[in-house]
Amino acid sequence: GGEIKFVEGSVVKILGITDKQCSREALQDAFGSCGKIEYTDYNRGGDHAYLRMSSANEAKKAVELWKTSKEGLSTLGQLKVEQVVGEEEKKYLAKIAKHKEEMRKQRTSKKGKKRGREEIDESLKYKCTHCEKELSSSSFSKRQLLKRSNRSCKTCVDKNHNEYKTKRTKADLTCKICADVFTSRNKLFQHIRKEGHDAGENKSEEASKADTGVAPQAKKAKVDES
Repeated sequence: GGEIKFVEGSVVKILGITDKQCSREALQDAFGSCGKIEYTDYNRGGDHAYLRMSSANEAKKAVELWKTSKEGLSTLGQLKVEQVVGEEEKKYLAKIAKHKEEMRKQRTSKKGKKRGREEIDESLKYKCTHCEKELSSSSFSKRQLLKRSNRSCKTCVDKNHNEYKTKRTKADLTCKICADVFTSRNKLFQHIRKEGHDAGENKSEEASKADTGVAPQAKKAKVDES
């Protein structure tokens, strides 16, 4: 949010709160008829509070309400309500401004942090743990740069990927049912799902045939004939 516009004479101090159930909402209900309450400064269980009204005139109304309706406010305690002015007002508003600035810095700090990871500085060089070379940030993918350790440059990532692919044997890329050979495991699995060529199903069929000498389809046909 933007900077708070403090209106001189708009703050009211409430002393003598003894009701342990008192809350910001209760104070707003009690003094809301005096005008717009911009902010209620109160910690539950405390004995004092500050109300920042939208104008000095509304702050005066809050004081007048206390003077004329002490019995109506007695549930909150033996209150004393006064307008904050002069040096006291300056100190209070300075405290509020400082608190707001600290909260803003905390929010900014949280936004800037990478959870469990260091920030990327594109002007620095980073070491690849595989080729052990110091390389510019452009030599790494963003995913690799975000790692705290065990970074791999793009060249090493591609090299490792190609070596992994070459380790595949022809048997790894062959359908166990129809013996078709595919260029990748992904394409092989797509074929298996599409055609229903699951090796596990085939094994169970073969086992059934070995036990009875009759394939499952043939057994079903014999049952239907009977």
